[in-house]
Parts: sequence; C-alpha cells; structure tokens
Amino acid sequence: MAGAGFFEGVSPCFFKMQRIFQIVNTATVDPYITIGSNITGNKIFWRFGQDNLFPQAVAILNRKSTVHRGILKSKSRFIGGNNFTCDEKNKQLTWWIEHCNASNENLKAVNHRLVYDKKSQGNAYLEIVTNSKRSFVNIYQQDATKCRLSYDKKEIILHHNWSNYLGEKADEKRLPIFPEFKEINGYQRSIIHIKEYEPEFENYGLMDWVAGLNVSAIAYKTDKWNISRLDNSFNTSGVLVVSGEFKDDKDYEDFKTEFKKEFTGEGNTGKILLMAEKPGADPDLGTRYTPIQQGGEGDWLQLHNQSTSDLVIAHNWFRSLSGIADNTGFDTQRILNEYEIALNTVIIDEQEIFLGWYKKILEMIAGIDASTLSIVNKPPATSKPAYMFIWEARKADGLEYDENDEVQQGFLGSISSAKKVEVTV
Repeated sequence: MAGAGFFEGVSPCFFKMQRIFQIVNTATVDPYITIGSNITGNKIFWRFGQDNLFPQAVAILNRKSTVHRGILKSKSRFIGGNNFTCDEKNKQLTWWIEHCNASNENLKAVNHRLVYDKKSQGNAYLEIVTNSKRSFVNIYQQDATKCRLSYDKKEIILHHNWSNYLGEKADEKRLPIFPEFKEINGYQRSIIHIKEYEPEFENYGLMDWVAGLNVSAIAYKTDKWNISRLDNSFNTSGVLVVSGEFKDDKDYEDFKTEFKKEFTGEGNTGKILLMAEKPGADPDLGTRYTPIQQGGEGDWLQLHNQSTSDLVIAHNWFRSLSGIADNTGFDTQRILNEYEIALNTVIIDEQEIFLGWYKKILEMIAGIDASTLSIVNKPPATSKPAYMFIWEARKADGLEYDENDEVQQGFLGSISSAKKVEVTV
C-alpha cells in the first residue's frame, strides 16, 4: 500500500476501528493570491486581476511575510527621502512643503505613502484639489487598493469595497485623470495615476517585485511553520486511540469537544487523528497515543534562507539596507557602500518621478516656481565623527574643499536635514 510506512509502529487495532470520527486540524486556509471567478458583463471599469481583487490580495501578502514587508518599508523609506527643501527665498513653495493639503500634512508624509503604494502595489494615485481661480493646490494620496480605471479610461473610480462594487455602486467616487478637472463639492478635482511599467500591462502597473510573489509566500509559510511549532510546544502530530465505549453519538461529541478545548489551540499545526475502539477490543491495550514523526526541519530552514535571498534580488535591493544581518553582522562601511549604489541606481531615479509631478502640478495649476524643489537624502550611517568639520570630511574623501568657505566650516553633526547641503561625507 502506498505510504504504508506512515503507519509503522501503530497498533494492529488501528485497522479495526469501528469508524473514524474526525481529523482534528486547527490550521487555517490562508487568503493568498487566489484569484477567483470572472465578473461577467462588466463595461464599467477595467478589472485588476481575474476577480478584480488582485490589489487586495497583494496587500494581504504584504502584511504576511516579515522579510518581504521589511524590504518594502526599507526601500520606500529611502526613496521617500529624509525631507524636502527648496530656495528659502521662495516663500510660497517653502510654505507648501509643510502644508500641502487641507489636512495640514506636509509633503514628506504624502510622498512617503505614494512611494509605498508604488513599490508595494505597482500603482500610486495622487489626487489634486484646487479652486476655479487656481489660487491654491492641495494634494492627497489615495489608497491604491481602492482605485480602478474606468472602462473609457478617462476616470479613476474609488470604492471602499470592490468585492461588492455592483451592490454598493452608489458609494463610488469618480475623479478625472489629470490634466482634466471636475467640480465636486465646490472644488476642482483631478487625479494622477503613477504606475510601474510592465510589458503587456496597459491599464495598471505591476510591482517590480512581482517575480517574488511565490517567494514571499514561501517566506511567510516558513515563518508560520515556526510559529505553529512554538504554539504547539514543538509537539508532533499523531494518532490517539481512545479505549472504551461511548453510550451514543452525543457522548462522543461531548468528549471530542472537551478534548479539542483542552489539547488543541487555534492556529496549531499539530493534527490528532481521534478514534474510538471497536467494542470488545482488548481492554489491556488502554488508551494510547502514537506520534507521527516529522522530518525535514533542515530543509525548511534552508528554504527560508533561500527565500530571503531571492526576495532581496526580486526587490532589486540590498540586504544591509533591509536590516538583514549576514555572518559578518552589520558592517558600517558595507552599509554606506550599498547605500551609495542604491542612491545612484534606484533611489534618485524613483525620486525624480515624483518630483517631476510635484513641480508640474505647482507650475501648471498655481504658477508657483518649483524648479528648486528637491529631496534631501540622508545616509543610514556615518563613518566620520559628528564633531568633524565639513571641509575636513571632504578632504578625507579626496574631494575639493575650502576651509575658508562658511558652509564647510560647520560640523558634520550640525548639518540640518531640513536644509540641502551639497557635500559628500
């Protein structure tokens, strides 16, 4: 019989049971990237995924895997930058950086959420609000999971529950795609759809880590496996044969309920095959438990480590910037080297996309000169003491320096994150 070795060491009475009552399995089914059935006859919006819930599925996965989420947060934080700056003489722009919408949010906060949506979902939605006189510009980030492209591709439809859109269609909100505006509640509104380019994807962007979808799921599964073993006090699954007779089905159901209450817990992976012996069985055998030995622990650990490495590659990111320690621990110089590479290959390119939109919005709508708007990037570590002069740091790095320059006479520790200083340290 196939798999007969599975039953080695189990009492012969195991094969003479009157009936198998239940397999107790407390593990739950995970809502992973399962795409369901089609919504037929839809000429209202373009579906994202077969059941239009792909963004929701990705959002769930982003909350499941620790490694994947850590990389996303790290990458978004560095791309979002440390702050925004501009020419201090430009009072309009200086004020707008700190008050970019009616919720009194600063540009840094809105920008970080937009960056996170783009890197985690492949799509970011930037809403613009102004008035008929174009005397101000407010910007807001809209949750990417709530946005879909209209069928005529002229609007973005926002809805709080896409799993029941047709039943709650009255709750939708429609915004025209920039540069078109529509008056809503007395204000002119528009929206910009910022998306990651992906061949064959015309209506929506696709996150750049899409090749790591399955890898992220593996990392999540291996994490959950370890948690489940901890919840089970590292107990193995097994077969429990209960000796004696039950009066009736209710008697057995009561016993089964009490057993589950005392010996199993929600989320445990330990499985107990619970059986009652046939009447007349040898009473000397008594109630007995036969564990099912589990192997492959080393394979699981190796799989987890491999999935971590694959996720870093899929995200086009770096281990040290994600907080993933190697055998050498956290080497400050390596962190700085990898940050420099990331800055020149990933971070600046991504920042220019968002800066370009902010400048265009301000100049086209409100006529504000935003040419000096820039993002301040701050390295995650420094190998030079804070009390070192800036000109000394430049000299140590082999750069041009002027010890009489007023800016370079400041200390490294005094460089404000709110003021852009062109200096390599």
